[in-house]
Amino acid sequence: MSIVPITEEQRKQLIEDISYDDAQMQSKIQQVKEWMKKQPHLPQLPDEMSEKIIFTILLGTKMSTERTKYKLDTFYAMRHQFPEIFLNIDPTLKDVRDSVDKIRYFPLSEMTDDGNIVIVLSFNPDKSRKCTTKDIKALFKRTVALNDIWFQRGELFRGQYVLFDTSGLSASHLTELPWLFMRKFAAFGQIQIFHNYGDLYKYIPQRILPADYGGDGLTVEESSRAWQKTIESVRESVIEEGKRMTDESKRPSDSVNDCGQIFGVNGTFIKLNID
Repeated sequence: MSIVPITEEQRKQLIEDISYDDAQMQSKIQQVKEWMKKQPHLPQLPDEMSEKIIFTILLGTKMSTERTKYKLDTFYAMRHQFPEIFLNIDPTLKDVRDSVDKIRYFPLSEMTDDGNIVIVLSFNPDKSRKCTTKDIKALFKRTVALNDIWFQRGELFRGQYVLFDTSGLSASHLTELPWLFMRKFAAFGQIQIFHNYGDLYKYIPQRILPADYGGDGLTVEESSRAWQKTIESVRESVIEEGKRMTDESKRPSDSVNDCGQIFGVNGTFIKLNID
């Protein structure tokens, strides 16, 4: 599975909104690259990889080099803070594969008209397949793997919409959600609640949505399983990337990072609750 690249029209609109040109982008990428090389606590990345990651984060920060530096530091500091997730991120592990049947998490195959990636998150309504804390932790591993794929490919996109389908969510689920899960999704931004598909279609074109929501795409279950296969197909690079994190013993005394943001892209959190 893959996401259809942004169209030339969407690209032009995004560039116009962010107000940058290629020469300015390359200059800022080089500035951040040089800064990274001087930070003893940050992992040193291959040039091509670092450029793609920096490019993606610069877009998310609207070309702010200082915010990009902070988000890069945060990106790798989070891995040091939560090694139980990042150092054991093999997508072929049984707990990761088992979680796919309980928690559906995947991007749509096309972006919205304004160039946003749409992430779908839903819980299996089958009560016999109720998720546990172990499944939530496995979901984080899948989330990290997908983000690594996007960063390494250097895809151009505006941000993310997270479509959280609560129809399969029960009160018992809430006891299984760790605080990090709540902070992760709280960080995405403004929350909008839709009670019918008509309102949802104003933000996300109907045709790109899963069949479950009246769209032309695969079902939620089919898409979740297909994206799991995609993650497993790049298993080695995902595992290797998970090992890259800050060495806090080498962090300069004047460098402070509170891990206030988890990922370096902006987005909108959309809640879907169909009665």
